Amino acid sequence: MNAIRIKSQMERDKFNLKKSFILLSLIISVLSLSLYGSIKKKEKRIVENVSVVNVEVPVRVFYKGKPIDELKKGDFKLYEDGKLQKINGFWIKRKSITIIVDDLKENSEIIQKRKESSRYFVLVFRTTKLNKSLREGVTYIFEKVLRERDRLMIFVNNRTFILDNLKGKKRILELVLKMISKESKKARMRQVTEVEKIKTIIYRMRSELASGGGRSNPADEVRKMLGDYLKLWNEYKRRYLTPSINGYYNFAQYLDRIKGEKWVVNFYQMELFPRLKPTGEIVNYVKNLINNLRISDRGEDISYAQILSSLLVRINLSLNVSQDFPTKQISKLFYKVGAVFQTIFIKTQNSLLSNDIEYKRVSTDIENNFRELTRITGGDLISSNNIKKSLDKIVKKKDILYMLTYSPSDDKKGKIKVVTSDEKYRVVFDNNIRQDYIKNYFKKMEKKIPAVKILNAVFNQKKLKISINGFYLRKEGEKKLGKLKIHIKITDGFGNVRFDNEKILVSENRIFSISINFPKFKEGEYSCVISVIDLLTDKSDMKYITSETN
Repeated sequence: MNAIRIKSQMERDKFNLKKSFILLSLIISVLSLSLYGSIKKKEKRIVENVSVVNVEVPVRVFYKGKPIDELKKGDFKLYEDGKLQKINGFWIKRKSITIIVDDLKENSEIIQKRKESSRYFVLVFRTTKLNKSLREGVTYIFEKVLRERDRLMIFVNNRTFILDNLKGKKRILELVLKMISKESKKARMRQVTEVEKIKTIIYRMRSELASGGGRSNPADEVRKMLGDYLKLWNEYKRRYLTPSINGYYNFAQYLDRIKGEKWVVNFYQMELFPRLKPTGEIVNYVKNLINNLRISDRGEDISYAQILSSLLVRINLSLNVSQDFPTKQISKLFYKVGAVFQTIFIKTQNSLLSNDIEYKRVSTDIENNFRELTRITGGDLISSNNIKKSLDKIVKKKDILYMLTYSPSDDKKGKIKVVTSDEKYRVVFDNNIRQDYIKNYFKKMEKKIPAVKILNAVFNQKKLKISINGFYLRKEGEKKLGKLKIHIKITDGFGNVRFDNEKILVSENRIFSISINFPKFKEGEYSCVISVIDLLTDKSDMKYITSETN
């Protein structure tokens, strides 16, 4: 019994000791967590209180349009809100699309590293015809410029194509050329339809002229025709020639996430539009009618003269003057994200429609925007129909970027100014380099009008699930409805398009969800591009996802 009792006592002591040890361990753990939490809080407070240590200011310097190389740190002065700042760091970034060893001063190790690195290319085609020259230019890019490790995004008018690598370039080239041809034909048909409307109005004017103004009120007929002409032109300009500010910000936000070298090459066919000849019979007829109305004794005639004269002036301004588009603001966006823009303007030729009509270039915000983007980001702009020759010049152009760093004296984000010792140089920089334009823009727009967002996009087990919110709901009778255009494009790991569809959908709910099954998809890797446009606000969002289907 004693032995049993002793054993039981020993077991109880052992159990109590174990219990004490567990309790002690728990106390130590709690204390450790508290101490760790306290330390983390202190660390967090310390991190939050630390201001910006160093600010990088990228600077380009030009003389007569050519980049200046070999400037030293002492050649620059940097100011913030008028106060001279100390330049702490200084280095030069030199790059070109094509690596020309003789022109680079870096050692062979750096050259080899650049050759093996992945670059991000964006090819933008705003075209209405895939002619021989454009075909040769696209082939040149795939054969002479792009490498298998490069990544590629292609815009053809309103379509998008993204590739994470360029394995099998020959097959990808064929797909790209087909896409350019197909989308260019669509754009051409849209353009022809709009031009036919213009021609109809002009023929109506011609008929009025042929009748000798025999109608009861020829001035009112001319007023209607000139008004219709101006309305159609403004609608055409808004739809096809006016850039989307929201689209540019979305594109900049996308590029900002991309690391490494970013090159954008624009192929833009110059827009021609059927215009009334300033010396043609129709314009002369309208001018004579205005003069006759002005010398009339009737107040109604004088009013018509003023209306017709004003319409001619408005038509002339609309065709020759760009709208008030924030070109400099948009250009600074892409300067900030580090993308270099190159642009080729492709000249277009059209025959005359009649003695009263001529095809002339129109002044567009797209053209002006590309020009400014190219200038400020260190690219080249060429107007030529020899695209292959133009590309050969563009890919060899060196981008020389001076990187200056300084430590701000406080958290206030002031205006930057950079000057060089030689006043004849043109210095290009972002004077608001510390501002987050993209974030601020979307915050501002969300307060004004809701911005459509792709909340979630998952492609798994042969099923694509998408959730969208932030779109505008407009009252339609007793209901509030949103109207969305959703485009989904899926390509397999070989670049083959497996699904490409676009639909307009209506939603009563603030969150719209869609689920699509793809039972015939085989095992492998797939890339999916989802784009959505809120048709009530013209705001858009895009998401790119990859997935492996088992």
